[in-house]
Amino acid sequence: MRNQELVKQKEKQERIDRLVGLYLDRSQADWAGRPGERRLALVARSAASPVARALALNFDDLERAGVAIRVIFTTLEPCEDLSSWFDATHRREGGTPLVNAVRWTSNPALIDAHEQLVLGHCLSWYGDAMRRDPATRDALETFNTFCDTSAKQTMRSFESLWRVSQPIASSQMRPKKLFDAHETLAGLFSEDRDGVPRAQMPKRH
Repeated sequence: MRNQELVKQKEKQERIDRLVGLYLDRSQADWAGRPGERRLALVARSAASPVARALALNFDDLERAGVAIRVIFTTLEPCEDLSSWFDATHRREGGTPLVNAVRWTSNPALIDAHEQLVLGHCLSWYGDAMRRDPATRDALETFNTFCDTSAKQTMRSFESLWRVSQPIASSQMRPKKLFDAHETLAGLFSEDRDGVPRAQMPKRH
C-alpha cells in the first residue's frame, strides 16, 4: 500500500519509529526462508535527520532481530550528531558495531536525491530532497507498506548510491577526525570536462 502525505516536522521521527516497529513486529516465521528480509538500508542527509534519529532508537531491537544495516549520509555535519549516532551503535558487549557499514558522498549531483529507507522486502519510505534540512521543515513523505515492487526499486536506488559513496572508518567517527575525513574525501571528487563530478583515487606517494 502506498501512502503519501504531508508530515509535520515534529512528527517525522515518530512516524519513522512506527515504520521500523512495524518491520520488527513481523514474526520470525514471516522471515523464514527469506534471508534478505533481515536487511535495512538508509540514505539520509545527516545523522541529525529525523529518520536517522528514529533508527538509532531501535538499534537494540534491530540487533536482536539480526538485521544487517547499511547507511549513507550526504554530509558529515553536525559532527557531534554523527559521533553520538555512531556511539549508539557500539552500546553492546565488546563494542561490536551494529551498523555494518557507513558511507558518505559529497557528489553535488545527489543534492536533489530524496532521503530513503528500505526495510526487508516489502517496506520502504521516501522523504524530502536532501538539499533541504528535514529537521526544520514539514515535508511530503511516502510510506510503502507490504509492497515488494516499491522496496525493490528503493533498494536498487540505494545500491546505485552505495557504489559511488566513500567508506567512513570507525576510527574516523569522532569530531576532529570527522573534519579530517571530510577534507580528505572531498578531495577525491573533481569535475571532468563535462562538469560531472567524478570520484578519483588518491595518488600514490
